[in-house]
Amino acid sequence: HLADLVNVRMTAVKLNDGRLLIWCPIAPTKECLRLVEEIGEVAYVVLPTTALEHKVFLGPFARAFPSCEVYVAPGQYSVPLNLPLSFLGLGFKGVDGVLGECELPFADEFEDPAVLSLSLGAGTFTEVAMCHRATRTLLVVDSIVQCPTDPPDVCVADPRPLLARAKANGMEEDKEPTPQVLREGWAKTALFGLFFQPISVEYKPSPAAIADIDKGFTWTDEWRSSFERIRNKVFVAPILQQVVLNKRPGAVLAWVDEVAAMRFDKVVPAHLQAPIKLSPAQFSRRFDFVRRLQAERQAASDGDGIRSKPAFGLPALKLPSLSSGLGGAVGAPVTFAEGDMKFLADLDDITVKSGFVKLEE
Repeated sequence: HLADLVNVRMTAVKLNDGRLLIWCPIAPTKECLRLVEEIGEVAYVVLPTTALEHKVFLGPFARAFPSCEVYVAPGQYSVPLNLPLSFLGLGFKGVDGVLGECELPFADEFEDPAVLSLSLGAGTFTEVAMCHRATRTLLVVDSIVQCPTDPPDVCVADPRPLLARAKANGMEEDKEPTPQVLREGWAKTALFGLFFQPISVEYKPSPAAIADIDKGFTWTDEWRSSFERIRNKVFVAPILQQVVLNKRPGAVLAWVDEVAAMRFDKVVPAHLQAPIKLSPAQFSRRFDFVRRLQAERQAASDGDGIRSKPAFGLPALKLPSLSSGLGGAVGAPVTFAEGDMKFLADLDDITVKSGFVKLEE
């Protein structure tokens, strides 16, 4: 796991011939490789995203299995120099195909991949979804998450980051790692990972904080209500809502429709809780905020011409009240606190007003 953020998940799918397809490879530690080899031979390694926290391990993981084939999402890039993947860890192994642009040797066991690729200035946001037919499991990356009450097991294996954040003041001594203390540390970690700068935390620089950044954080009790809004809920991550998907609503909704046409009853994302019990219709309704955004922009365009100012902001982040059948942890609408969204809203405003990212025409 990443000590400053949340868990990152790799998924291994056993194919009909007993070999494995690896989705979102993680660091190939000795423990990881041992666990993988215990369940089968790795035939395919799939990188379904352009996100750094997943891409960084593609090369090292694939090199650990020299006979495997490698398939990647389109739109791969690097900064400051845009180098080919062979320069980023794959070496002479190379890429065997690009998802959505080639025939896949495992296509008979998966529905066709749905590819969302959004050009956003310096790079491309790409998310690929694939449905494993036999288990009716939808594999995604970042698009849908469910935030659990308790920390994932991998985060408890080394509880030091959770203990550091469980404190109201980072300068305090660590508490005993009781289940309640670990839950509090996890709640604050999840808020960091989802909002980057939640309203309930303040950073105060000090010599101690330079050596250990967690010592500079102080928390107010607002974190409790913020976490309660997302606890056990299924939603699109705040940064995707505010900074990414709102730029190209038409393309996003076309992708959502493509995914919702697949036959699945559970979703496995690359972060937080999994599996998530979710139907195609429920998956689609998680993106109602995009539909409303598109309608607002269309209305503005019809009434006043093309808007020079973005038609999104904090009010658009409140998902519409949905009808019955969406109650409970899976279906309840999620409303993020405006204070928690401020950092992302400011970041979004800067990228649009600077012209770094342009809105969909």
